[in-house]
Amino acid sequence: MALALLLHVGAVGAVIGAGPAPTDDPVATLYPTGPAGPGREGINGFSSQFPWSNVETVALDAVDGGGDPAAAYTAAAAKVLAQNPAGGVVFFPAGTYTFKGDLALQDGVLVRGAVATGAALKAGTEGNGSPGSLSPTTVFSFPDRSYSRIACINCTVAGVINVKSDGGAIALQRPPTPKGAARPAMFVALGNLLVNVVYKYPIAPPATGPVEWPYRFSTAIAVTTGPNTLVANNLLAKATKSATTKINFAGVAEAAGSAAGAKPPPPPPCSLTVPFPYDNRYGIWVTVAGTQVTANVTVADNYVYMNGRVGIIWGSNDGLDGAAEAQGKPSPQGTGVAIVRNHVESAKDTTCWSVDGVHMTHGSSTNENRGYDQIGVGSYVAYNTGAIRRQHTTANCAVSSYMTVDGEGILQQIQDGAVAQRNIWTNNDLRPSEGGNIELYALHAVQDMTITDNWSGNGAQNPIGIVKGGSTPPNGTGHANLVCSGNHPKATCA
Repeated sequence: MALALLLHVGAVGAVIGAGPAPTDDPVATLYPTGPAGPGREGINGFSSQFPWSNVETVALDAVDGGGDPAAAYTAAAAKVLAQNPAGGVVFFPAGTYTFKGDLALQDGVLVRGAVATGAALKAGTEGNGSPGSLSPTTVFSFPDRSYSRIACINCTVAGVINVKSDGGAIALQRPPTPKGAARPAMFVALGNLLVNVVYKYPIAPPATGPVEWPYRFSTAIAVTTGPNTLVANNLLAKATKSATTKINFAGVAEAAGSAAGAKPPPPPPCSLTVPFPYDNRYGIWVTVAGTQVTANVTVADNYVYMNGRVGIIWGSNDGLDGAAEAQGKPSPQGTGVAIVRNHVESAKDTTCWSVDGVHMTHGSSTNENRGYDQIGVGSYVAYNTGAIRRQHTTANCAVSSYMTVDGEGILQQIQDGAVAQRNIWTNNDLRPSEGGNIELYALHAVQDMTITDNWSGNGAQNPIGIVKGGSTPPNGTGHANLVCSGNHPKATCA
C-alpha cells in the first residue's frame, strides 16, 4: 500500500512521498523557550510573526519544461507570494530531487522538507560529541563539487528547513542596508543534513592548469545577516563520496644557496595523485551585513565535521557604543551572536597537501584548523565542545612529521578586531583536542569580558585567556573589567 502512495517522476530524478505539508512554526516547536538557554537575554520570538501556514507544495509533474525542481520551487513561490506578500513556505515532500545547479530562493519564501525528527548532535562527556540521529527524508542532490547552493541573495526573509543536501551549500545573504519593513527580518537554517559540500575551483588556481582542488572559501552554511537569525540542529556530516586528484604543485625551497646570499634553486614541482579533500571547508560562517546589529542571532546544537579551515566562524555586533562605560555603569555582555551547544570534530591524522591549490605545504603552513573563530563584539559562547586537530604538512613531495600551525579551539585574534569586549565565554569543553587553545591573541585590549569554567584542549593543558603575539603593544594587552574563574588550566587575564 505504501508504494501506491508514491508518485514517481523519473525524468525529474524525484520520488515524491505523500503526506500533508507542515504548517507549524518549526523554531517554536523545537525551542519553545528559545534556543540559547539560561543566561542569554533577547532570544527567539521573531519566527512567530511569519505566516507558516501559507504553504504551497511543489508539483513537479505539472511543471513546464520537463519538471525541473528549481523551476518547481519558483512556480510554487510565486503562488505563495500572490496569496500573502508577507511570504510563506514551499514544501518539498519526502523524496530525492536532482538539481542541475543552484536553487535560487525568493525573498520571503522558505524551503521546507518533510518533518525530520532527531538531533544533529549526540553530546558526550568531557568535550566529546558525535553525529546524532537526524536524517531528513527530503533529499536535494546537486552535481558533485559543483559550487551549487541553495541561495537567497539580498533577501530579508529566507530559510531552509529539514532538507538533506548532498553537494549543495546553504547561502543566505541580507543586503548591507536593511530593506523596508514590509517583512520582519528572519533567516532560518534548521534541521538540515549537509554532506559532500565542497567545491572545485570554479576556475583552476593560477599556474595549475586543470588541477582539481577545493576552493579556499568553500562553506557549507554561509549566512550574512543582521537581527533575527537561527542556525540550529544542522548536521554537517563526514563526506560519503571520495575521489582522487592529480596535483602538480610547486614545492618549497629548503636548501641553502650555493653562494653567500644566493637564493636556493626553485624546487621541482610535486606531481602526485592524492585524495580529494572533501571536508576541507568552512562549516558555518555568520557574517554581519554592513553595520547591522546582530540581535537574536543564534547558532546552536549543530554538529560540524571538518578536515581543515574553521568549524564555526562568526561576526557579532551588539550595537552598543560604549555609552554605559562612559557613564560608569556596567556594560551588558553577550547580547550579540550566541554560539551555544555546538560540537566541532576534526578529522584524525590527515595530510594537508596544499592550502591555496598552487603550492605544497611546508612546516609553517596554516590551514587554520580552528574550532570556533570570533570576530566583533558582544558574543555569548557557551557549552560548546570539540575535538580540534591539525594536519600533517609535506616535505620533498611526501608526508612530513611537521603539522600545520594554528589549531586553536576558540579564538579572537588581532585580524578580527584589535579590542575584544563585552563577550562571555563560559562552560566550553575542548579536552579531546590536540590543540584547542581558548585564546585572545595579540589584541590591543580586552574589556568587559567573562571567561569562566572552560576546559582547553590536550586534556586541559593548553592556554586559556590573553596570549601575546606580534601585534601586542610593547606594554602588553590592556585589560579592564574581566571576570576569570574556574578555567582548566587557569586563565591568563592580565
